[in-house]
Amino acid sequence: MSFACQSARVLALVSFAAIAHADITWEVTFEAAMARAAAENRVVFLAVNMDGERANDVLAEDTYGEKSIGLLAGSTVNIVASQFDHGSGRKPCSRFGSITCEQHRRVEADARKTVLKAGADGRVVAPQHLFLTPKGDVILSVPYAIGRGELEWCFVTAIRKLVPESTIAMPSGARAPGRLIMEGVVSGEAAIRPLDEAELEAVLRELKRGFGALSSQTGFHRLLVTDDPDAVKYARTELTTGYYAQMAETLKLTVRRIGSSSPPAFWEAMAPLLESKSEDVRSEAAVALEQLAAKDSLRAIKGALAREKSALVRKNLVRALGTAGAGNAGVRKRLLKIARSPKEPLARTSALIGLGAHAGDRSALEVLEAALESGSAEERQAVALGLAFARRVERREMLVAAAGREQDAEVKAVLARALSVLDGKNLDVLAADFRDVAHDRIPR
Repeated sequence: MSFACQSARVLALVSFAAIAHADITWEVTFEAAMARAAAENRVVFLAVNMDGERANDVLAEDTYGEKSIGLLAGSTVNIVASQFDHGSGRKPCSRFGSITCEQHRRVEADARKTVLKAGADGRVVAPQHLFLTPKGDVILSVPYAIGRGELEWCFVTAIRKLVPESTIAMPSGARAPGRLIMEGVVSGEAAIRPLDEAELEAVLRELKRGFGALSSQTGFHRLLVTDDPDAVKYARTELTTGYYAQMAETLKLTVRRIGSSSPPAFWEAMAPLLESKSEDVRSEAAVALEQLAAKDSLRAIKGALAREKSALVRKNLVRALGTAGAGNAGVRKRLLKIARSPKEPLARTSALIGLGAHAGDRSALEVLEAALESGSAEERQAVALGLAFARRVERREMLVAAAGREQDAEVKAVLARALSVLDGKNLDVLAADFRDVAHDRIPR
């Protein structure tokens, strides 16, 4: 039986079972999971989860139990890695179900030996999600917090990568994670582990009784990847009135760190910086908000866009509007208006890039197709970059057709690189193109 047929059969069975229970069924050992994956040619889904930190808790208590995730996990072989003992003894673990604490602790130890990479403190990032081939090679991974739609996208993309003929459908609300890593895992200095509740309390005490973030940069950096209201509140204070607020270069690097690694909730620490007197600071904050892509940040972004005069900051705010407002009809309407207007060339280019996240909508698609067909060289490249940035694989043929008729060698090269991203490359292959086309001066 082909994998596509097996997938259809499994999904049908799981659809029936999910009416009563949609939680993921976990394999008992890493070895058993890999053996089953090899025998059935399935993707292995590895969830790394720790106790006492909000992003981890939300995943364990809510996301893994979502019906859509349970359905998709019915087509993969699933293992969960956690070093914590939840006191369930020989009974199913109270946090994950279907396996014992001893089993998920053993999986964690085996995963550490095989695919996970520790940070400077010798511990691995959690939450973290990996999708593996039956041979144990990494198809893709996502460190830190991940939403349901992002996890849905990962399941479908990984399955399609392993079995190209698979007919598994991409859910309508699915979208590519901003911290997606293709064919690799987070490692080295980037592998900073969030603080658990006790650690956060201790770090906050140390920071508050000393010289703020200067008292412990290691503790502060870990605080910045911790999904907790107190962590967000402290970061906001430090960046607006603390020592970091008075150190321009340190502030800039910290904002970039938040954009690249912090949970979406840290938009609240970025919003006040949109009112800074410094154009550079406002630009840095706008880029961080683009990366955080938090729906709750839309009001702050719209307000900043309404009062902002700098063309460079405005174009970054338009990009932030696109990611934070993915799926929002009002935002799409605003982007379409900017994309059709010749008044602001930089903002227009950013709007075309931002519309990549809205390429499932007919009106957005019409504008993107028109720009690809008859727009300027910069506009044609912007469309390609936007579709690649949003990883709109379903629009691949649109770019293939554009590449086939393109006469400009430079544009053709950008289209080729955008297609390589849709085919599985990491976004860094487009870094130079974003600098040239979108006039990006701040790294994403």
